Amino acid sequence: MARRLVSRDMLRQWERDRSMSRDTKRRATLLIILAFSISILALHQRIGLQIMLVCIACALLVFIWRLREQPAD
Repeated sequence: MARRLVSRDMLRQWERDRSMSRDTKRRATLLIILAFSISILALHQRIGLQIMLVCIACALLVFIWRLREQPAD
């Protein structure tokens, strides 16, 4: 069975603490970089749109990494 990208535990943690685990942040970072890299490569010869995508990806990464991390147990 395929593993889900977002598990119920991740969502429960977010709803309970408004925090994310470091592993979840790493997964989100990897997915953001992968998705935006593919989009940027698809837009060859359109430098304006590529720059815009890089800026959006950077903003998303800053947002993700500024979120509170899961409290240590």
